Amino acid sequence: MDYRWYKDVFLTNVLKREDGVQDFWKEWFIAGLSKLFGERILSKLRQHFGTNDIPFSMLTFGQIFGIVKSEGLNLYNEIKLLTKYGLEKAQSGKEMGTFCEAFGITKIEAPSVARKRAQKKKVPFNKKKSTKPYKPYKEVPKPISKKRQPK
Repeated sequence: MDYRWYKDVFLTNVLKREDGVQDFWKEWFIAGLSKLFGERILSKLRQHFGTNDIPFSMLTFGQIFGIVKSEGLNLYNEIKLLTKYGLEKAQSGKEMGTFCEAFGITKIEAPSVARKRAQKKKVPFNKKKSTKPYKPYKEVPKPISKKRQPK
């Protein structure tokens, strides 16, 4: 979901209403975000106020938007670091394997890895070829039995 679009549409629709200044709309705004991200925002607000009940009356929409933006950037940076760490982890595993091979040490693998490799080597069922040669389909008219002849 595009956050800017969501924010603009939400504010436009809420501020047109007579009850647009009510505090529950702030909670609805957070509830409209994706589930996990909304939970992250709520936990940040709970941490900020130190209670489980968030006093939305003390918050403005601008403050909520700022918190959402800062948490979005934090989440983006976390994801970026995790992907970088994952790439480094894969690279270090590859380097460790070549290091072990250089010194004649056999690589230690879990039994499940060996089983998965053996399964990949098997020919899948859809690649088996039929032993019968291909024959085009010919429709053969059925003989009319004496009992069913038209009158």
